[in-house]
Amino acid sequence: MSKKLIRAALAAAMALTMLILPSGEVSYAATRQSAPEYINVGLRFGSSAAHSVNLSSQDELEASETGGKSLADLGEEQVVLTKDTAPYHIELDGSFDTFSDAISELRDMDIEEGYAYYDGSWKIYIGSYSSSDDADTYAQELYEQFGGKYSFEAVEAQGRNINVSAGSGDIIMSYDTGKGVQLESASGYPVSVDGKKYRGSIICKRLTSGDITVINRVRLEEYLYGVVPKEMSGSWPVEALKAQAIAARNYTVISLGKHSSQGFDICNTTDCQVYGGYDSEAKNSNAAVDATAGRFMTYDGSLVQAFYHSNSGGMTENSENVWSAKLPYLRGVSDEFSLGAPNDSWSVALSSDQLQTLLAGSNVDIGDLKGVNVTQKSDNGRVIELEVVGSQGSKTIQKESIRKVIGYNTLKSTYFDLQTSAGAQQGVKVISASGIKSLDTSQAKVMSYAGDKISWGTISGTFVQNSTKKAQFTISQEAAQQYVFNGRGWGHGLGMSQWGAKNMADSGYSYIDILKHYYTGVEIE
Repeated sequence: MSKKLIRAALAAAMALTMLILPSGEVSYAATRQSAPEYINVGLRFGSSAAHSVNLSSQDELEASETGGKSLADLGEEQVVLTKDTAPYHIELDGSFDTFSDAISELRDMDIEEGYAYYDGSWKIYIGSYSSSDDADTYAQELYEQFGGKYSFEAVEAQGRNINVSAGSGDIIMSYDTGKGVQLESASGYPVSVDGKKYRGSIICKRLTSGDITVINRVRLEEYLYGVVPKEMSGSWPVEALKAQAIAARNYTVISLGKHSSQGFDICNTTDCQVYGGYDSEAKNSNAAVDATAGRFMTYDGSLVQAFYHSNSGGMTENSENVWSAKLPYLRGVSDEFSLGAPNDSWSVALSSDQLQTLLAGSNVDIGDLKGVNVTQKSDNGRVIELEVVGSQGSKTIQKESIRKVIGYNTLKSTYFDLQTSAGAQQGVKVISASGIKSLDTSQAKVMSYAGDKISWGTISGTFVQNSTKKAQFTISQEAAQQYVFNGRGWGHGLGMSQWGAKNMADSGYSYIDILKHYYTGVEIE
């Protein structure tokens, strides 16, 4: 096989590589070519979906097809969007080519309760009715009123319609949200959503007859304007901000489709990346986005999952020691640049009762807490396994789940040592030539004759035997009064340390230097 064919085969294999994300979702390797010009960002959705939405701008608003032609000049700088909750309406027979044609016909008819309705074509709706009988009755009255010139019929309302009203309360138009309608400024100004400004356009839709899901359709680069200063201070050195912009751009493109079941690509919360829209933009961070526009970080031609965190504590981590996938560009590196920055070290003390409550809140059921042991650490120093021992047995919590159970803000990282209030790692004592000493169970291992590792939580009841006698191995299960976590860094420890990036930039390193320090074997292209 020729070298070209081998390279093509490898590229095809890379394109189909599946990566396991921390949320358990599956993502296929992305390339620079998969980056879209526009993305849809969820602003209000799920439990935060809106009953009504106030939109405003510096210029008159207009409705248009998503990414397409203009549909209607609303003639208002401020409108209110509400759910159409009426079961029935009256529809004028026939359709119209434009919004203006429908409005012109309404004026000729002089029906105050009428308005234009869009479901792929323009129609005229009249009134709201609680039953089909009521709608049928008034439809007949209208038919007679116009001497048979027009035909009217009662129609059942779509459960996904939204009404657009002026400040007076009069409905300007209504539309089926399944037909791809967006609202935007006629002159391209930002649009305010309930008082918060966003570039681009606003899509409002209803899923399964529910509340209003609010989406910002915005150019990818303009989306990053609102992300970078929310993830890293907009006043920081521009080289650090450039590194953050590329990491955020990578993360965005790889994460697209994460919320497809909710009608958008990516959300505005920490579940994806914090996005503050136009109001959060800063001069330095916008300049960093512009300076790196269209640039991505790649490994063997595919985009890398550019995870980042606040502070590494002096050492980053391998991906498989935090989540599950082993990624060649997420390798632990020594990081002196994070030392001396906020949260490079920390300490938190939890009473036995507090820890017991946290465990119970995460359904870790072991009875009364008797002890906590660090049973495995990575070569880079982070805790991989934490064993909790109780009156009803023991359980092992692994990797980043340790922080999930105890609390992400309480346990700032898994890069910690554990002490009890008595100063010992756990209540295990050994007799040595120099006397009785406390044993660090994160370093000590108990092995069976067959070479099997025995859990500290289950070692009671294990027997040791020499050639003449057998004795039972017992450990005191008296619970410590307090557990002290002495830790380093804040975050999962994968990829770029943001405080480290700042200190590197302050020391004269470029954004490329920063990214290549934290991501192994990558290219910036």
